[in-house]
Amino acid sequence: NQPSSPAPAPATAPARAPASAPAAKSNAKITKEKIPQRLKTLVAEWKELGDEAGKKEVLLTYDEDLGGDDELIATLIDKAAGQALEDGDALYVEIITTLVKEGRIAAPAVEAGIQDVVEFLMDVKVDVPLAYKHFGLLAASLLRAGGVTQGWIEKSVAQHCAKDKGEILEEIKSAIGKLATRS
Repeated sequence: NQPSSPAPAPATAPARAPASAPAAKSNAKITKEKIPQRLKTLVAEWKELGDEAGKKEVLLTYDEDLGGDDELIATLIDKAAGQALEDGDALYVEIITTLVKEGRIAAPAVEAGIQDVVEFLMDVKVDVPLAYKHFGLLAASLLRAGGVTQGWIEKSVAQHCAKDKGEILEEIKSAIGKLATRS
């Protein structure tokens, strides 16, 4: 295990357009720095709402605040995935998968957003013994929602977590089985 660096590596945003095309202007209503606080607010609102329609409406309003900005979307996913990994709160997973299911986030943005989570997964396990189990739920949920592919997960885990690849993939397989029984 390598010690974590003080500043996390920036997420790689998916390509939007060829280099010859002008960059699209961001229509975001929030800044990258405000995403962690907005995410906490979103989670608090979701916990208060009982019905799925209300949750979806709040989430889609939040998505509109991101204005289609790939960097902000990747930051949202990174923060939500990180919280899901650390505390095992499935609500963060539900937020990401709902955005994927509603067509608001495509696989490349999801992959960019959870890349840091995968890179530091083995380090996180030192402090969060259930990190692999929590990641298993996150990955399985994203696979079911179409947010990532099995190939991307396997490649990313092999690249960043080679030593524990078998254990991590087993947690994903177990979570897939649990999710299948809930359907």
